[in-house]
Amino acid sequence: MVDIDMSETMEKSNLGNGGAQNIFHFGAGREGNRLLGAGWGAPEDGFVWTEGPFSVIDLPPSGVCTNISFSLWGYVPAGHTAQRVIIFANGVMVAMAEVAERTILKADMQNVSSSGSVTLQFFVPNALSPKTAEGVPDDRRLGIALAALVLG
Repeated sequence: MVDIDMSETMEKSNLGNGGAQNIFHFGAGREGNRLLGAGWGAPEDGFVWTEGPFSVIDLPPSGVCTNISFSLWGYVPAGHTAQRVIIFANGVMVAMAEVAERTILKADMQNVSSSGSVTLQFFVPNALSPKTAEGVPDDRRLGIALAALVLG
């Protein structure tokens, strides 16, 4: 896990790997939202939250993909530790991290069978409600916020 600017990563990822069709942005009105399956909240301005411990993204067939970079951060109110996230691709664990501040999480896809589409499953076991954690009127169980992903 490396803490770097996602725009720089996205720009570099476009060089020699097929261009912008390999970048998916999430949030209100963004093209990546069409990939979201179960377990995601309503897209917000520039990102979308996982809601609950499980969520899914269905990637379209994209040819050879050896890694995926995720721009994300955890819901970590005062007094709580970083959110643990485990990501599976077609049933194979490809990434695991403790996430608090915005960061880039890279998933190694080399051992993933991808004869077509790829299903990404996010497991965030410590998702929690802002109502419980902060006393605000928000019952959602938030885990991680996803802003973008880049196929590499």
